[in-house]
Amino acid sequence: MRKVLFLACIAPNKQGSYEDFLIHLCLSSRDRGIKLSLRLNPPISEENRRRFEGSGVEWSFVKSTDFKSYSSLRKLIEKHDFGVLHFNFISACHPLIRKARLATRGKIPILLTDHSSKSQQEIQAERTKSFRWLIRLRRKLYSRLIDGCIGVSKYVLDRALNEGGFRSEQVFLIQNGVDIDRFKPHNARSILNRFVAGNESAKVVTYIGQLIHDKGIWTFLEAAYILLEKKRDLVFLIVGKGSEENKLMQVVKSSGLTDRVKFLGFMDNIELILSSTNVFVCPSAWEEAFGLVVAEAMACGVPVVASRTGGIPEIVRDGETGFLVPPGDPMAFAEAIDRILCDPALGREFSLRARERIVLEFDLERCVAHYLELYEKFFNIQKGGGLV
Repeated sequence: MRKVLFLACIAPNKQGSYEDFLIHLCLSSRDRGIKLSLRLNPPISEENRRRFEGSGVEWSFVKSTDFKSYSSLRKLIEKHDFGVLHFNFISACHPLIRKARLATRGKIPILLTDHSSKSQQEIQAERTKSFRWLIRLRRKLYSRLIDGCIGVSKYVLDRALNEGGFRSEQVFLIQNGVDIDRFKPHNARSILNRFVAGNESAKVVTYIGQLIHDKGIWTFLEAAYILLEKKRDLVFLIVGKGSEENKLMQVVKSSGLTDRVKFLGFMDNIELILSSTNVFVCPSAWEEAFGLVVAEAMACGVPVVASRTGGIPEIVRDGETGFLVPPGDPMAFAEAIDRILCDPALGREFSLRARERIVLEFDLERCVAHYLELYEKFFNIQKGGGLV
């Protein structure tokens, strides 16, 4: 059986769409005579542990000694007879890429999926001419060590070509996918409203993501304050954890709005939270590589208000499935949210079109099929004795 070393530098401690992707990819690969060997970071949630073990997925945690040197990496590769190395959630210039190339002596194809968003700090740094030149030179040198670079959006693909030093024959577009059977509209809005909002009739506006500056969480909170000043019957849900959490909670508490702005922490059943949501907000300040949670919300039939940045406009069609607004502009977010809440017919139209778009363009099975086709391509290249 042909084997792929699939290294993802993430900890599967939540049951999100990426974890769904791992399970589906492993099972579908097995049906094609391909075996994936997952190397992940700890910790892992108990639910995902059960899912992995129950489906027979081969996985283990990455130890610091596994890739300490190219010789240890070579021993791992030779022991398992991997035919393709597929790296995720590391940069194209990560030292592991160089070690992998040396360890395989260039005989095994190396694939990299670029999931990286670009922060405002990185954007500012690259505006310095000399610094930008050095960065691009380094990227060009490392791009020669990678046989296939997968972009999760056209934005990422263009970045790989224009800034990453990759040639057109090296890059492949495989947009992220959502399990449309898991993320779908539910008929439990009133029950969930009582649970998460404490009010069956309240309109619910939700944020899901890391509580950090680059995700625009303060923009979300400012937009919430603008709308709550109109004394609307609204509840704002914040799902996630992060470095800004304590500051956010203190601000909300001091303003006396703890009954209107609620922090739910990490939650695995976000599809149920989305079912109680009237508007989902993605206020990212950085250039989002894709925006997977946006696709999850749309799959649940939730209208979206999101930043016009990075790969998000490839998912949200402005004026058709939601609204796109300038990042960092709380007033623009508040006005867009208000338009949807004040126009039920518009909200229903956005809801139907959002779900339809995800089903047609971003189904998880379609995403998995594209990866399997790419594995087959590179197995054949290796068998033929040449690399891209």
